[in-house]
Amino acid sequence: MFKHILFDADGVILKRRKYFSEIYAEQFGLDAKTDMLPFFKGDFQRCITGEADLLEMVKPWLKVWKWDKSPEEFLQYWFELESDVQDDVLEYIASLRKVGMLVYLASQQERRRGEYMLNQLGLRDKFDGYFLTFELGLYKDDPRFFELILEKLTAKPDEVMFVDDEQENIEAAAETGLHTHFYKNLAELKQVL
Repeated sequence: MFKHILFDADGVILKRRKYFSEIYAEQFGLDAKTDMLPFFKGDFQRCITGEADLLEMVKPWLKVWKWDKSPEEFLQYWFELESDVQDDVLEYIASLRKVGMLVYLASQQERRRGEYMLNQLGLRDKFDGYFLTFELGLYKDDPRFFELILEKLTAKPDEVMFVDDEQENIEAAAETGLHTHFYKNLAELKQVL
């Protein structure tokens, strides 16, 4: 039986209607694929693994994106747009912790948004710990991401459950030997657990 549960953030803890690039493109009259995707497939990838600072990486793009305020205000706008916390999921996590389950956030995040989620959204206090890609230097679809988590938890793979809404991440965790659950909704998760 598992002792630890790892929860993804976007799409599980935080509601994901659409990707930020899609919402932003609609609001500012841009084409998400040609105007924004090159950044997210390029420079942004280095931020996810902690190799680059997001604030510096967005600066050259803001003119293309029709943003006329500061880079800091852009990041604030971005993070607030993607901060719809699912309170029912957090309540369920609190109930798991009350019965002795150790619960962690395991999310693909660059440093600035990761810190925003932990501090501004208060997620730091809702979990027993967290594992973010910018700190571990690995993408979440890399099995080594989960191997590092197992080392840090000093846990065996069959003692850990991973919950995510992205199939490639589920596959990476399963390859490491973790129990996995592809997240669709809270009711289904409750049945599994």
